[in-house]
Amino acid sequence: MPIYLQYILAFLGLVFACGYAYGQWKNGANQEKIDTITILKSDVETLRGKVEELTTQVKLLRDENALEREKFTKAILTMQGQDPLMVEFIKNQNDFMTYTKLILVRVDKFLNKESF
Repeated sequence: MPIYLQYILAFLGLVFACGYAYGQWKNGANQEKIDTITILKSDVETLRGKVEELTTQVKLLRDENALEREKFTKAILTMQGQDPLMVEFIKNQNDFMTYTKLILVRVDKFLNKESF
């Protein structure tokens, strides 16, 4: 076999070996990208689930806070004497006392006329 043919075959073998190595290197890089993308997708899904869970907890805490704030406001209004139910009760008691006074005045006049 001529020496030039051996050099040509060796050179082609080297080119093919380099091409194969480059292909494997690119394939490994692509596989690495795919692995990275898969890991990142799973991390994103995990984080999305945690965000949804925390959003639900925040909504529950806001609702609970609103209820507690409403109770606190009612307690403050009661202590200040401005609670709507207390104001209505006092108004009803005032009306009752006014009517009771009118009735007692009439009863007094009636009894004074009938006295001997």
